[in-house]
Amino acid sequence: MVRRAARLVNRGLARIGIQIARYPIPTEFEVDVIQVIRRLGLGCVIDVGAHDGGFASRLRAIGYQGRIVSLEPTTASYAALARRAAAAATWTVLPIGAGRTSGSAQIHLTADTTFCSILPASEFGSSRFEGVRQVGTETIEIRRLDEIWDQHVGRDPVLLKTDTQGFDLEVIAGAGDRIRDVLAVQIEGMLNPIYRGAPTLDDTRRELERLGYYLASIAPISRGTDMRVVELDTLFLREGALPLTTVPLRPETTATPSS
Repeated sequence: MVRRAARLVNRGLARIGIQIARYPIPTEFEVDVIQVIRRLGLGCVIDVGAHDGGFASRLRAIGYQGRIVSLEPTTASYAALARRAAAAATWTVLPIGAGRTSGSAQIHLTADTTFCSILPASEFGSSRFEGVRQVGTETIEIRRLDEIWDQHVGRDPVLLKTDTQGFDLEVIAGAGDRIRDVLAVQIEGMLNPIYRGAPTLDDTRRELERLGYYLASIAPISRGTDMRVVELDTLFLREGALPLTTVPLRPETTATPSS
């Protein structure tokens, strides 16, 4: 009844260019992510570099109800993450980072906690982003993903989201042979690395293509005041995971010509 009423209201409002939609309204990139999760039947999202849980909360808000395993190694951000996930039975949080080798590492704490990274800021990053300014360091635990897989991930097909400020290819390397269970990868791409030694978007694309993935969706995350794109969200899918079709995920609509 409510849906039918909403459709009728929207038809009337469409005449004056207004549409009512469910809040929150997902971005086009988020629509791609949710469609991929549904079409591939992904039962678990691994959220590496979870910060305070913003990504996972947003994913829940736009429709994902499956399991989430979030990794966040810094003390302050992990505390915020744990509070956010406390009431969610299908959301596991771990106070660790992920990398190629298990052990400990020093992470650079920054003025804006979203910029915390194992890598130091580049000259470009320091000149463009005030938040990347270092305010301290912290010793964190690093684990290979394949070491925690059986206990926390299991056998479900996976979306691996990694947002570790330049350390993402190290995260993927630590998945080892379990990368075969990862059907989709959401990863930041940097056109102008804001950390020394961080891979560029081209480096990331080449490595994921070597591992058998292709680029499926892309969207800018941050720009300079000159509109220069610095970072992008990218979504890669495993070759063969979806059937080849000429029908796009979001078919374009064509306007009916007026008579």
